[in-house]
Amino acid sequence: MSREHWEHEASNWAAWARRPDFDAYWKYSTKFFELLPAPGRRTLEVGCGEGRVSRDLVKRGHRVTGVDMSQKLIRLANDADEQGFVVQAVREPSLNEAGNDTLWRRIPIFLMWRAVKS
Repeated sequence: MSREHWEHEASNWAAWARRPDFDAYWKYSTKFFELLPAPGRRTLEVGCGEGRVSRDLVKRGHRVTGVDMSQKLIRLANDADEQGFVVQAVREPSLNEAGNDTLWRRIPIFLMWRAVKS
């Protein structure tokens, strides 16, 4: 999906994603977090959206940098952040310098890079 799509649908996505038991995340997240490695230096979430997974990672001790291509979703993630994870645009060069040792992505990375190039 395009950056324009996510910009247009950001508020709808945030309302949907934050509604408990509305999608499968609320059912599989416990098992998902059991599979993750222990918190290390830094965890990078590519395509963090409104930040629900990043917030849950922080609650489990991860130091998270969430990135997204949508400025509106980044703003929504920052607004909901009470634990101090970092949210930034995909293009920011500091991502490679952060020393990330865990990567989480929900959508294929090639979709994000294709959107960034356009």
